[in-house]
Amino acid sequence: MLASKFIAWWQEGVILSKSQAADWGLLHLSGGWKENLKRCKKLRKDPSMVTCLEYSEWLSNLEPAIIEASHDLDRALETTIH
Repeated sequence: MLASKFIAWWQEGVILSKSQAADWGLLHLSGGWKENLKRCKKLRKDPSMVTCLEYSEWLSNLEPAIIEASHDLDRALETTIH
């Protein structure tokens, strides 16, 4: 959610909550990692879900999506700087 939040701020000058950033990212981002935003938002609203097997497995496999989000943030910063 933070990558989405920072991209929204950098591209549109808006400051969003993490939940708002998840919604914004689902509408405006194209990377495959954005599909994780919906689940991130659900977990943020109900942190107790982290104990569910489905969510614990998802979290343990989230690293590639985080790396992809980081690369998309880097690209967003590069394209608006140049």
